[in-house]
Amino acid sequence: MNFDVFVNGRTWKVGVEPGDRDERLRVTVKGLTRTMLAAWIDPATLSLIADEDQAARSYEIGVRKIGLVDLEITLDGRVATAQVSSVTERAKPPATPPSRSDESPGVHALVSPMPGRVVRVLAADGERVAAGQGIVVIEAMKMENELRSPIDGVVTKMAARQDAAIESGVVLAVIEPCR
Repeated sequence: MNFDVFVNGRTWKVGVEPGDRDERLRVTVKGLTRTMLAAWIDPATLSLIADEDQAARSYEIGVRKIGLVDLEITLDGRVATAQVSSVTERAKPPATPPSRSDESPGVHALVSPMPGRVVRVLAADGERVAAGQGIVVIEAMKMENELRSPIDGVVTKMAARQDAAIESGVVLAVIEPCR
């Protein structure tokens, strides 16, 4: 489906198609296509995980309806007003996102909360993990921090590498619920 998205006076042509698996989307902006994992964290927060050359990047986007076709979008503390319309007709405002209170909470990205260095990788691609299980240990300011799985699931992408320097906000692992 193709859309015109008006943000702060600029028009962006955006294409969105279903990906090859649940919760994956192919998003095209300015001719560049990326595959993203998309999941609603809560009714006002959308999580997007984009693969970028062997490293994943996570975005938490606040979305709030204002008016019939306007949205207020918050990303990294910046707020913008967007108006979305399909190429052929005016789009309806997005439906309320699905509740995540069911037993399948969706895909989770384990994100570095701070810049630092990976000192240990405790799980591997394809490994089943339990909620609360250590996945990656990072060191920041001479303190070690163990990052744990938020859900019971399977590690579908382990991007963390031992001794790698990392930035805040970088996705270290992707965990999908067991199906």
